[in-house]
Amino acid sequence: MKFQAFNPYLPSWEYIPDAEPHVFGDRLYVYGSHDRFDGPLFCMNDYVCWSAPIDDLSQ
Repeated sequence: MKFQAFNPYLPSWEYIPDAEPHVFGDRLYVYGSHDRFDGPLFCMNDYVCWSAPIDDLSQ
């Protein structure tokens, strides 16, 4: 039986192709950008930041 893989620390609907993680204190922060569909350049849309406690990345 095959299982579908998913991102362990971002919501399933979030796609950040160039995510960059940083740890500050007891939290993990993941910074990244969104590409515009069929855009002439990369990173044309907004930038996002997600964070979670380092002892439970599901939060």
